[in-house]
Amino acid sequence: DDDKITELMIRAAREGYQTVMETLLGTNEEKLNLAGSDGRTPISIAAQYGHDELVKRILDVKNVELERADQVGRTPMSYAAQYGRNVVLELLLRHEGNANSLDNVGRS
Repeated sequence: DDDKITELMIRAAREGYQTVMETLLGTNEEKLNLAGSDGRTPISIAAQYGHDELVKRILDVKNVELERADQVGRTPMSYAAQYGRNVVLELLLRHEGNANSLDNVGRS
């Protein structure tokens, strides 16, 4: 079901499990934009933890939502910036991520 797939994708994104994500994407690409209970998507989590190769793979998925904000208004780019994930920031910018989006308290 969608909740279990989303949970597995989020865990793979957090831990940097490239092979697991590849397997999940093989039959569930359309579920990549689904969010966990906190509103975070796999790309948001992979960006926070600086899993560059995983972010690259996720960006290869058609229609991945780069600007989808979580419950506090944070986007993948804002997490990458906060945690100093410069390679991820470059990847997101190359895929037209918005460096000027603001979260719920006005941070970009």
